[in-house]
Amino acid sequence: MSIEMKINGKVVLSGLGEASRVSGGGGSSRLGRFVELPREVIDAGGVSGVVAADMRACMTLRFRDGMFYFMRPHVSGERIEPFCDGQYFLWQRHDGLWGLMLPLVDGDVRASLESDGDGTLSLRIAGSLPGQSPERAVACFVALGRDPYKLTRDAMRAVQRRLCTFRLREDKAVPSFWEHWGWCTWDAFYGDVTEEKVLTGLRAFQDGLMPGFVILDDGWEQRDNEMLVSMQPDEVKFPRGIAPLVERAKNEFGVKCFGLHLILVGFWSGVSPNGPLAKEYTLVPGRECIRPWEGPEAGIRDLSMIVPGQAGRFWREFASLVRSWGVDMIKVDGQSGLHLFCKGAFGRGSTMAAYQNALQTPASECFGGNLLHCMCHGSDVAYHMRLGNLWRASNDYFPNRPESHGAHLQNNALNSMWISTFAFCDWDMFWSRHPQGPFHAAARAISGGPVYVSDCPGESDFDLIRKLTITDGRVLRCPQPALPARDCLLRDACQPGGGLLKVTNRNGPAGVMGLFNCRHDAEIEDTFTAADFPDKLPGRSFALWLHNQQRLLVVRPTERLPLRLAPLEFEVAHFVPIRQGLACLGLLDKFNAIAATAIVPPQPPSQDDPGAPSHSDQGVLTVHLLDGGRVGFYCAAAPQEILVNDLPTECPYDYNATTKLLTLTLPPGQSHNIRIKPRRGKR
Repeated sequence: MSIEMKINGKVVLSGLGEASRVSGGGGSSRLGRFVELPREVIDAGGVSGVVAADMRACMTLRFRDGMFYFMRPHVSGERIEPFCDGQYFLWQRHDGLWGLMLPLVDGDVRASLESDGDGTLSLRIAGSLPGQSPERAVACFVALGRDPYKLTRDAMRAVQRRLCTFRLREDKAVPSFWEHWGWCTWDAFYGDVTEEKVLTGLRAFQDGLMPGFVILDDGWEQRDNEMLVSMQPDEVKFPRGIAPLVERAKNEFGVKCFGLHLILVGFWSGVSPNGPLAKEYTLVPGRECIRPWEGPEAGIRDLSMIVPGQAGRFWREFASLVRSWGVDMIKVDGQSGLHLFCKGAFGRGSTMAAYQNALQTPASECFGGNLLHCMCHGSDVAYHMRLGNLWRASNDYFPNRPESHGAHLQNNALNSMWISTFAFCDWDMFWSRHPQGPFHAAARAISGGPVYVSDCPGESDFDLIRKLTITDGRVLRCPQPALPARDCLLRDACQPGGGLLKVTNRNGPAGVMGLFNCRHDAEIEDTFTAADFPDKLPGRSFALWLHNQQRLLVVRPTERLPLRLAPLEFEVAHFVPIRQGLACLGLLDKFNAIAATAIVPPQPPSQDDPGAPSHSDQGVLTVHLLDGGRVGFYCAAAPQEILVNDLPTECPYDYNATTKLLTLTLPPGQSHNIRIKPRRGKR
């Protein structure tokens, strides 16, 4: 006999099995239900034959081909295509509602979803040691709602209240290192990095724009057979240590933040049993495939893990040492491979909990929360994110694989549906001087995450980098993670018929949308509208600025516009609400133009003279601009007066009476206050 789950009177799931217990809990009954499984089901490996009711189409975030470091989105129609290790399952029903299924981690028990293509789902359970399964465990949360974005946020809030093992993004401190643009050494040197190569890279930026943060990636460590020998750096590559390099980067080159690459278990295969660290910590040996991309046999390595009970001491010592070198942030790789190190010796969930607490606590104390989680997409990491607040949202950027560029963007965008609930999303580094450099730069500009390149020395496109920053190198960043447009949730933009990938974000009331042809082999024609944004943009009409076309239009909220893009081509569209015939478009030569501005609200009348005019009269627009440059406005009527920093502007400006575009160019390197008063009359 199977259980039929109903939410608000509608059947959502069937086939759970009579041993399952369904409960609302935590005031979430109207939103969804938790599913608890008893020990006998846990020991049997889970439940099969689960049916998502009334499904029209679905999107799963899952691991593929034995990978366990990074998720990839997978979309299907009414009949679910085969997949395994799903961690987020969103489906649209024929009645227009959306269902969501979130497999959870409860103690050592980790649930995941899979399908063999027969139209049903299996809820798979693993993680406990033999004979140590709990009497019951919370296996998943199932929710139903009208809006997939709100549904995801509300569901994760309900899960957080039930599990109490992690915190949501908005409840945690925001990392500070990403205020400026950055440079990472990985794609510049890969593992063959040295002190002199890093300095050569920094010298190459001196004639253009110096990065505000630098990440010294993999290759500096002292290792033996992919195991960490010592916490000290490789003496051949960095003969003077890391501290002198950090000091030179900051004092000689003006780098504001220096980051260092670390790995959760020490190094890729753990800690060497033959090195000095083995005398200080108890190690557990193993042998597993930690590099599945090399194949099930070639990827096998001997492993050596510090026991979970000593992970806290290891990370306190490592973080304190690294901080003493002057390092300000850390990027920590290899996190979702931990279950292979503890296999057969310790439970999966409790081991991850111990290691994440061991990492995140000193990272918060030593680096102020400037921690980048990487290779970390396992749900056992996600549901232990108490302090960490920045995740790599996709697999690696591969500059020399033409077919990977579009998929990289789609993976970031769709994965962010889930990841953005508990962390900001890092869309990874890229090469600026590359045929697809602008394609990636535009995506990073509106991603809401850090912006950094991995350029080889002398191979930077500073004109492109300046489209991402203001004069002092600060990034024009949206304050929250980007999300895919509603009509992109259930289609694959990398496949025929998938349309354009639409990536959306907000700068206050204004919306910014990146439109990307993710195909490397076909032209695509599609449409877009202000109604594509997850949350409704305020306004009855919008000034629409198309960055690449350098074109201004006025559009209604539901007006659908056509766009044709060549392979791996893109456009960035800004939707700015028009108020009293005015709208500020921002710095027109920047990808995230509106992020450079802040609208100054009208000041109330003086208390001494209530009848005096306010600072911003009706129909007058006052804008604070972070930097100079070519700034644009929609102006329904020609300007009567333009004040810059409270003085009549001496800068040239141009007004096009046909397009209603007003532009003026202001000196860069300083902020400006602009006040525009249009002429009265017919518009």
